[in-house]
Amino acid sequence: QDVVPIRLAELGLKYTASRASINATGFYTRFDRLAFTDYRFDPVANGYLERTAIAGSKTLGFELEARLRPVAGFDLAAQLTWQRARYRDFRFTQLVDGQAVQTDYTGRQLVRVPALALRVTPAIELLNGKLRTEISVTSFSGRFADIANTQRLPGYTLVEASARVQLTERFKLSFQATNLFNAIGLTEGNPRSGSFESGAVGQKYFLARPEFARSFRM
Repeated sequence: QDVVPIRLAELGLKYTASRASINATGFYTRFDRLAFTDYRFDPVANGYLERTAIAGSKTLGFELEARLRPVAGFDLAAQLTWQRARYRDFRFTQLVDGQAVQTDYTGRQLVRVPALALRVTPAIELLNGKLRTEISVTSFSGRFADIANTQRLPGYTLVEASARVQLTERFKLSFQATNLFNAIGLTEGNPRSGSFESGAVGQKYFLARPEFARSFRM
């Protein structure tokens, strides 16, 4: 057990006007001496094997939020996040067939963290704001299920739509549809198949956590 040094930094600009607002922020994070545990099932030994490595991580990124109102009754919102998230000093030695083998994951992309995330939402308001409809398109770049970056989870795009209407002073009706095109989006893999190196690489089928399928709510 030891202290985990953390370094955080942010620098941003904010601009606001009657028809537009923009927030731009650059950020930096660094963690040292983080404990990473690999807990996987070994079919040969018929049991779970556990190992722990001490390493760090470093992320350099940029966030942008903008909202435009070019004409009355229409607005466009957009959010973008780009980040370069990598492991630092991720080296350890393990026994393989009785021999000491050194493994180095330094510079690999952090698990389950996409490099790019983008969301765009155009909206229309009518009847003095009593009726509002909008469509959101959210896109994520590819990510990895394991620290070694051997099990890649492909990027995907989700489309949502919503509408709300103020029928009376006390009654409002809203409708929301998520994942309209039933996109298959995998956000993380199965840690029981290996957090350091995925045992599902090359297999036709594997376990993963998906986004929810198409749904409607009123």
